[in-house]
Amino acid sequence: MCKYMPVCAFAHILICINGKTTCSPYQLLCICPTEQKIYNIEAPPCDTDQTASCLINFSLLRTEENGLFVAGGRMDIDNEDEPTRITRYFLRYDVHKNSWERLQDLTTPRENCQLVFLDDSVFAIGGFLPNGSATCERYDHVNNAWTPIASLPCSDVINLKAVAVDDGIVVISREGMYRYCLRNDRWDTLPSTSRKIFVKVISFNEQIFGVYFYLPTASPPPLHLGVYRSENKCWKTIGTVPLRQTEGERPLFVDFVNYREELYLLYGWRRGDNCVFSCDRYIPSEDTWVRGDLVIPPYAGDEVVDLSCLSAKLVTSSLKTMSEFAFRPH
Repeated sequence: MCKYMPVCAFAHILICINGKTTCSPYQLLCICPTEQKIYNIEAPPCDTDQTASCLINFSLLRTEENGLFVAGGRMDIDNEDEPTRITRYFLRYDVHKNSWERLQDLTTPRENCQLVFLDDSVFAIGGFLPNGSATCERYDHVNNAWTPIASLPCSDVINLKAVAVDDGIVVISREGMYRYCLRNDRWDTLPSTSRKIFVKVISFNEQIFGVYFYLPTASPPPLHLGVYRSENKCWKTIGTVPLRQTEGERPLFVDFVNYREELYLLYGWRRGDNCVFSCDRYIPSEDTWVRGDLVIPPYAGDEVVDLSCLSAKLVTSSLKTMSEFAFRPH
């Protein structure tokens, strides 16, 4: 997919916000710590007949070559009598035009599926359907076509996460861990992670970091940060999130972001009508976490229910500047 790689000066942090805002139920923000500016990215389009206000619960992926893709999602239809419409959309973001190009549709509708980039291909795994979907598929960008691959070997396909590790895909579900082998088109079982529900995961330096809670659980459950190393074949709990309990309460939102080859864990709290953020940064040489120096400005959203973060390089001249912010001293 190298021909789609844009040339940009700065790395940016994209935050996909799920919840009621002043604009829409979904919003894509582009935060540039270098320029100290916030930009608005055009949201993925919904249907052409305009019966839905926007596309929600889609999956967002950035490839190693800086391509941005959206897959699946559900139409946000105002009419409650209308049936739920889960889409097969697959879109690529044009950084120069701030718009989305529709590519070949998925073979099956998917909501909140897992998107993984491996071996120059995009993989769509699982996703929400009335009974969930264990099916998986692979996108061939040369022929602009999707091909089904081996289905997941687990029944719980709703509470799962997927990441690319080495030359395979690792899926983490409530029932256990599974590794997909591209050469054999086969899922192999890894040591179990039973009694955990994973909220976020990321692959970094051939390790898997995850935020999870244990079952059975209190409400709301305490969140834990852990790491999985293949040589140990087990999860090691690092601590309770946030790692430094200075904020005094469990964060409402957490996510990892690999920004400029450094791993951050972002926390979000609701303060009145705003969401405020802090973060921790991983130090590989010491295998420890310290307070991060990444500044995410407060966001005005009175009913934000979730957010997803990733890092990419964008052409900001095509974006609308929303505001500027200044770095705050710690």
